[in-house]
Amino acid sequence: MSLNTNEIIKTTQELQAAQEVVRALEEKLRGLVMEPERLNSGINKSSKLSVVLGLNQSLGDRVKAFLCEKPEKDFTFQEILGFVGGNEPYLRSLLSRMMKDKTIETRGWGLYGAISENTSEKEERLKAE
Repeated sequence: MSLNTNEIIKTTQELQAAQEVVRALEEKLRGLVMEPERLNSGINKSSKLSVVLGLNQSLGDRVKAFLCEKPEKDFTFQEILGFVGGNEPYLRSLLSRMMKDKTIETRGWGLYGAISENTSEKEERLKAE
């Protein structure tokens, strides 16, 4: 059984070119979706769509991206669930782990947000002491 190496190389190059096209189109779509979000101070469907675009991302990455879109805002569990989707018990567990890992922060009973710069600076100062 002989391998047709020329055909394998050609197919591999075509696949790589197609992957580049897909990446470029995803980036273009992400830019189109995020533009209305930058202009609008409230949360709307484009915000949900921008998070959903990352379907190949882990749920944790989607949660972090969603919280980082509005770092000053406090989000409830239901808001996060509504925007990133997922299994409710798993998301609760994930949020708990993310808080313990200091990937996100809790801002009161049942309120979550992106890690603020002030929090990071405080932690660095405490480690230095």
